[in-house]
Amino acid sequence: MRCWVIGCEVMHRAMWQDVELSNEAEYVDGIFVSINPIILKIKKKLIEVAKKIWLPKFIIKYACSCFTLDHLDYRLDENNYIILTDNRVGWYPLRYLDLLKKRYGVKYVLVYMNPYSVSSEAVYALQERAELVFSYDKRDCEKHNFEYLPTVYSSSFLKKYINREKTWDLVYIGGENGRLNRLIGCFEQIDKSGIKYKFSIIGTDKEKQRYADKICYSTPVEYEKIVEQESKSNTILEVLSDKQMGTTLRALEAVILNKKFLTNNKRIVDLPFYNPKYIQIFDNPEKIDFEFVKREENINYHYKEECSPIRLIEKIHEYDRRVKNENYDHV
Repeated sequence: MRCWVIGCEVMHRAMWQDVELSNEAEYVDGIFVSINPIILKIKKKLIEVAKKIWLPKFIIKYACSCFTLDHLDYRLDENNYIILTDNRVGWYPLRYLDLLKKRYGVKYVLVYMNPYSVSSEAVYALQERAELVFSYDKRDCEKHNFEYLPTVYSSSFLKKYINREKTWDLVYIGGENGRLNRLIGCFEQIDKSGIKYKFSIIGTDKEKQRYADKICYSTPVEYEKIVEQESKSNTILEVLSDKQMGTTLRALEAVILNKKFLTNNKRIVDLPFYNPKYIQIFDNPEKIDFEFVKREENINYHYKEECSPIRLIEKIHEYDRRVKNENYDHV
């Protein structure tokens, strides 16, 4: 059995790089191979056309040869699994994925990182082709018969940030994403509390910016810089919008960095690392316990890599072994 996970950003590497602890899996850092930029631009144009209309096979092959998927070490004597998250599917024409399946016997594993209800038609189409489908959302799993996968994070990515000297009691760094009023409500209580904090909101139009003398409004920040700031805090804050159904990476960052975690996500209790001693849930910013936020403790979630991507590889391996046994029984 061979597995590949396709990513293209530092954040994806933070989530998935530990698959390489398995001899059966590899993290592929990039959607496209490095080629002449003009040729790449032409191929990308053809790829977009191929998503909309039928094109001859030779054009599909030419255009899609720029994908890293086209250059993996597929082995015809083994089962080859490609792991795609829902937000990666849209890069590829479905006909190309079908051609890979036909040529190399590729088997697809789909991982929903977002609610099923907001996914694209391309994701739904790949779901029909996938051998296994995973989701972080228990309700989607029950309704659509998916495998449950709470979230994914590679703890090795954060090792260099552990045990940093603390500068703040609380840190929030995140996008506005339609939750600005909720974020401002949290900020007002944080500012009144007298604690030391860093509060940064990314991607807010200037005319909407409030408390600009105290809140750091910024353009997108490199993921590693976010983690570095969090490593200097006692508590990490997560604020979900009404549309978000699961936790963000902030939760895993808190667990691995040994930080307290403050969130408005009531479903955090379903995650394997939940510990009420270090995690506080609030539904109203006025009820935040700031003594909890600033009190320093020796934090240990007793995290046993329950959310490591290796757990996913183990599930795929179990499925692969089961299928092989079933095929053997039918011989």
